[in-house]
Amino acid sequence: MNFGALTEIGAKLDKGALYNAIIFPSSGINYGYEGFNVALKDGSTVQGIIESKTASELTLRIMGGTSRSYPLADVQKMEEMPMSLMTEGLHRGFTEQQLVDLVEYLATLKPKESI
Repeated sequence: MNFGALTEIGAKLDKGALYNAIIFPSSGINYGYEGFNVALKDGSTVQGIIESKTASELTLRIMGGTSRSYPLADVQKMEEMPMSLMTEGLHRGFTEQQLVDLVEYLATLKPKESI
C-alpha cells in the first residue's frame, strides 16, 4: 500500500525532521501528496490525493491506499486541503518508546541499491 510519501523517507529526512513530520504533519506536505476535497454532483464528498486526471476522469488515492475513479462530469468542485491528510495528534496514542521505534524504522526506508 502506498498512500503517503514514506517509501524512501529515510533518505529524505533526518530523524529530527521525521519527528517534526509526525508531530506536525501539516508543516510540510510533499509535492504530489497534497490532499483534495472533491464535491460530487450527487452531493457526496470524497478526500484523497490526485493520482491522475484526464479530460474525462479523475482518479483519487483515498485512505487505505485504494484508488477510486470518478467521471469528471460528476465532479462539481475540487479544492486543495490546507492541512495534511495525516491526522494531527496521532503521536499522542504512542508511548515514548513506540514513537522512538517508529522514527528508527522510518529512518531505514531508503532506496534499494541496484545490483
